[in-house]
Amino acid sequence: MSSPPPPIQLNILIVGAGIAGLSAARALSLNGHHITVFERSQLSNEVGAAITISPNGCRVLRALGFDFDGVGGVDIRYLQTNHAVTFEKIFFADFRDAEETCGAKHHAMHRLDLHRELERLALLSGAEDSDARSQTNRNGNATGSVKILKGVTITRIDTENAEIEISDGRVFNGDLLIGADGLHSEVRAHATGKREEPIDTGWQIYRFLLPREKVMEDPVMREMKKENTRMIYEMPDEKAESTVRFVWYECRNGEIQNFAGFYRGVEDQTKVEDFGHIADKETVIRLFGRINPKLINFIRHADKILYWRVYERYPLPSFTYHSRTILIGDAAHAMTPMTAQGGTQALEDAGALHALFAAIPSLSSLSERIALYDKVRLIRATRIQLGVGGG
Repeated sequence: MSSPPPPIQLNILIVGAGIAGLSAARALSLNGHHITVFERSQLSNEVGAAITISPNGCRVLRALGFDFDGVGGVDIRYLQTNHAVTFEKIFFADFRDAEETCGAKHHAMHRLDLHRELERLALLSGAEDSDARSQTNRNGNATGSVKILKGVTITRIDTENAEIEISDGRVFNGDLLIGADGLHSEVRAHATGKREEPIDTGWQIYRFLLPREKVMEDPVMREMKKENTRMIYEMPDEKAESTVRFVWYECRNGEIQNFAGFYRGVEDQTKVEDFGHIADKETVIRLFGRINPKLINFIRHADKILYWRVYERYPLPSFTYHSRTILIGDAAHAMTPMTAQGGTQALEDAGALHALFAAIPSLSSLSERIALYDKVRLIRATRIQLGVGGG
């Protein structure tokens, strides 16, 4: 009796090299596929500040070979919400048993460190990565590959035939096209046939970082410092003209303290959506003037405060199109950062791709695997997207 033919290796095109795109590239290359990633930037700018990844996302990162210690990931053991004026405790959660109950810990890390590690993993060759591939590669001896094309402009997207053309005239043909190009996804627009504007939630976010030394030098800040804790300070007054939230947790082995102020109210400072705009400190202090002066003290110590507007998308009826295209990450289910699930859901997308696109016997079975992706991801990701919402 003859043995079955070896699984095929797909040529997969991924648009976007953010968390979703790079984690998907890594996951699919572990299955022996050949990946080309298209990214319009040079991936040289520091994006955002810190990010928390809950256990469901950390399980995927661990399967991808992620080096939590190398990026200075901080184990978040507690979540606590206090009133932003009185500091009265509103909510508390203990995550110390997350490894046993959820299969992984709850980690905080700098976005830049997360992104660099995902890029490093995506670009690992088979020889350099033999241990990880021997544990996760279901395609036998097949070795996948990843190429990241940076600074490219896409001039044509064909979601029916999985084809990409870039500005220098090169045309790339794939067996599968994955849109991981964020809130303003061009792949989404071509796949759905609709170009819709994102939804303005009314929220603005102000982020800044403080070194641990500066926090510990100030007696007021030092008194409030809690190790391995994600602190949230809220103003639950729905009758007020403005709503604020102040979030604090640490990254890079606790050496960097990350702060995020959320504001929604009558004063709209900005409509910008990217992370690179510097806020006026006195304006920020005025916007958050109703919170406890001890929290305002942190803002006063900030050297630079970055701000942007928060947008989201209406849920999609499907994440798969034309039996050749899949949308992942913010391109599929953009959500606000209120419960810190945006990055984690992108990682779940990558985990699903890894599971579904392993050991594919022939191209004729590809459409079935693509359809299964919707069954695995659509309801879950949409429920989380709706549960987070703009409120």
